[in-house]
Amino acid sequence: VNDLRKVQLSTYRSKLRHLVSDLRYIMCKEKAVDAVVLPALRIGDAPLLQRFPLNCFAAPLCSLWEKEKSKAIRWLSDSHVLPFPHPPQGDEEKARALFCPDGMHPSSHGYEWWADSLAQQIHNLLSEREARRLAAVEEVVDVSLGMMPL
Repeated sequence: VNDLRKVQLSTYRSKLRHLVSDLRYIMCKEKAVDAVVLPALRIGDAPLLQRFPLNCFAAPLCSLWEKEKSKAIRWLSDSHVLPFPHPPQGDEEKARALFCPDGMHPSSHGYEWWADSLAQQIHNLLSEREARRLAAVEEVVDVSLGMMPL
């Protein structure tokens, strides 16, 4: 939310592109990291923003911000914006426990819940990518073996 007050969307996208580009080679200048993942935020889900009139513009504005994030990294292969998990439905107490008393910032439990979700999404993403890589290798081997004379 603080970024919304200070930065225009075009500046945000440009700065994010530079950041992601720098992150690609954070470990070694000659080799890019395997993937860059950015977490999406659902600021509109914060309890504080569920009040009128804030609820009328928070969700659309948050959605626009996340679209800009996706546009900023679209050019980069193996970059992903991971969706923010939806708060638990039907259990007000559990959902409220994800936020600090200010109703805006995540609580320690909320950060843990978010981190667990991100870790699972990253694991799934990397596992799927590895499965595709292995399938491609098997296909090459099969084709090569099929062309080899007996």
